[in-house]
Amino acid sequence: MDFKYYIIERTKDWTIFKKGKNIRVAFNDIKRCANKDGLELKDSYIDLKQREQSIIKYAKILDKIYRSGGFKIHGCGIKIRHGGYLFVGPSGAGKTTISRLANREKKILNDDEIIISKDRLGFTMLIVKQQKKFSPHLAIECCRLKRVYFLKKSFQNKAILIKQRDAFLNIIKHSKWKFTRNVSDGKIFLKVCAELTKMTPCYILEFLPSPSIWRYLDNAHSCKGI
Repeated sequence: MDFKYYIIERTKDWTIFKKGKNIRVAFNDIKRCANKDGLELKDSYIDLKQREQSIIKYAKILDKIYRSGGFKIHGCGIKIRHGGYLFVGPSGAGKTTISRLANREKKILNDDEIIISKDRLGFTMLIVKQQKKFSPHLAIECCRLKRVYFLKKSFQNKAILIKQRDAFLNIIKHSKWKFTRNVSDGKIFLKVCAELTKMTPCYILEFLPSPSIWRYLDNAHSCKGI
């Protein structure tokens, strides 16, 4: 690949490069991708071409979000009636546990990573997914971000409001904004993180891995607490 291309996103299966308006997709291992999806290697090139079209559309959406200061973060996004909660933490912190304990009234956007986007009204959590396997058509699901919780497993359920500075550092720590293009992009990203932590209440959430955590959060919100 041309070294002048910068990386938009990298996964174990593929890498997206961009320079100007040109976007390229490099599949890391075609044979492994084919085996993973149950394809014959001779047919995989056709299927990967269809996948490439979908990935390029996905990359254009990501690039637009990134250029406005949006970013991905290691977090579990859960949609509720009045907006959405973002639960942040590294692997093993309890993101999947929180999502599994949620009842049917709550919609799980993703339990591993979430895209954070900013507009004039505030911040939105969103995911981009294929409507069907290998389909170039994408669907976006989103909701307004109301709370950010940094997870910490405990023997009790307790949410502790934290200072903006601490929330800012935690957001940067857990974000997936790794491949900066230039200094101005970095400044935009830091500015957006500062605005997010200023506009959105952020908490350390000590939680017991049981259904009681959602009763605690629901009751606290209904009482206009946390």
